[in-house]
Amino acid sequence: MSTCDTTGDAIYILNFNKICITKTLFNIISTLNLSYKISALLLRLFRCMISQKNFFVQLFRIFRCSVFALMLFSSLSACAQKAVHTITYSNSRNIDTRGMTKDILYYINQYRASIGLPALQLINEASSEATKHSAEMANRTTAFGHDGFDERIDNVVKKIGIVHASAENVAYGKLTAKEVVDLWLNSPGHKKNIEGNYALTGIGVAKDADGIVFYTQIFLRK
Repeated sequence: MSTCDTTGDAIYILNFNKICITKTLFNIISTLNLSYKISALLLRLFRCMISQKNFFVQLFRIFRCSVFALMLFSSLSACAQKAVHTITYSNSRNIDTRGMTKDILYYINQYRASIGLPALQLINEASSEATKHSAEMANRTTAFGHDGFDERIDNVVKKIGIVHASAENVAYGKLTAKEVVDLWLNSPGHKKNIEGNYALTGIGVAKDADGIVFYTQIFLRK
């Protein structure tokens, strides 16, 4: 009567599977564009987990948590992108900014009407925040972009109450009201904001010492 000891084979297969899984995890981590320290930490964590008896149970837990984290990250990224759309354009013209906020509103609402959307209502509370942001970009006290966006919305909320959605478009250059609106409409991100489910808006412009105009439009839904 012969006996066959399969323990060694089982250990070999388990170790082989762990090596394959480790390589797979390394490939996945490599595609995430993480920093070296974070990637090394994750790999060390995985290798530590592999050495445990309940490796596959713990691996499943890691996988489940990772999927949830990636879904959450993707969701937050999608939300964040809503307020991060910029356009730049410049030439040698001298742009008159008098009455420009009303002109921008006119062309924005003209486009919204053409696709069956209601007109946006210009409110002073949002326009003051938009104007302040444009002025700060023009005098270089803040970077061109959307720095302080959450703070601007919070300031508006303190004056008009809770808002359920908000977004912002910015641009700079020597552009007329029609030109800046046309440029926004030719950019998918800006156009999405213009076509969004919003009812209120604030618009502000400011010119720097070189005659370059900075434009800010805030979109709100109560």
